[in-house]
Amino acid sequence: MSPLTVESEPITTRTQQWGRWIGIAVGATILGVALYALRAEFATYNVRQVRAAVHYLDPIFVIRALLFAIGAYVVLISYDILALRYIKSDLPTPRAAFISFIAFSFSNALGFPVLLGGGLRYRLYNAAGLSTADIALTIAFNSVTFWIGVLAVGGGALLFAPSAGITLLGVPLVALRPVGALLIAVVVAYVLACMFYRKPIRIFGWEFTPPSTSMALIQVVVAVVDWALVAAVLWSVIPLPPESLTFGLVLGAFTLAQVAALVSHVPGGLGVFEITFIALLGSYMEPTALLSAVIIFRIIYYLLPLGVALL
Repeated sequence: MSPLTVESEPITTRTQQWGRWIGIAVGATILGVALYALRAEFATYNVRQVRAAVHYLDPIFVIRALLFAIGAYVVLISYDILALRYIKSDLPTPRAAFISFIAFSFSNALGFPVLLGGGLRYRLYNAAGLSTADIALTIAFNSVTFWIGVLAVGGGALLFAPSAGITLLGVPLVALRPVGALLIAVVVAYVLACMFYRKPIRIFGWEFTPPSTSMALIQVVVAVVDWALVAAVLWSVIPLPPESLTFGLVLGAFTLAQVAALVSHVPGGLGVFEITFIALLGSYMEPTALLSAVIIFRIIYYLLPLGVALL
């Protein structure tokens, strides 16, 4: 070990510790702001109004939401199955599905997908016999698939936004169509890169080959279907939605709210997701109805799978 490596190690560790504490502080601040915004938003409402909104929800829609949630987790599990196919692993599909479900159930409900989901995957895949390099590639592949979905669905939401209605930070979404086109272009560029660039790529000592064209296209399809199914869970439990509140609008608002929650680093996006989603769709219906839908959505999509994973 060189003297430079010995001397730089404490500095690196100290930097990581500071970065971790700064991240926690930023997340706590955002959580506080989001909760304050929620409190201000619903200062004129009460629990009775939320209960009333839930009362008008047909049980058949809850059943439909449960079915969408099951479908969403089946698609979500395919992230890992596809990643294991990419690294040419012979891990049995049932075991891969089990590991994927456990990791996603915890990271979806509690947040910190890289630390929590990645940590669980490392422990479970390591016990299954995968090397550290293969586990790292699997986690990276999942992250790429996830963000492809964000870019594709978010880009589509902005590109095909209605001419009026929804605004983001005071800016009509229709004015953000060029941004949507850019996001879609990134997804197309990714597929084209996988099609034409077949040489190994080396980053920070890790070497990997881009996925095949067919696998890249499957990534796009899987990610988009995943986002659509999860949004369908929430859409199903919105009580008495007006005709103007289409699934496309809910999908776009859901995607933007999820990205805001993810960037905030708040566990489970609690508060951040709610205030963003309600701010985007509050002009279409009562905020209490939207809040009740989000509460039911969290129970169905986050808490129920977490409960199953804990069994």
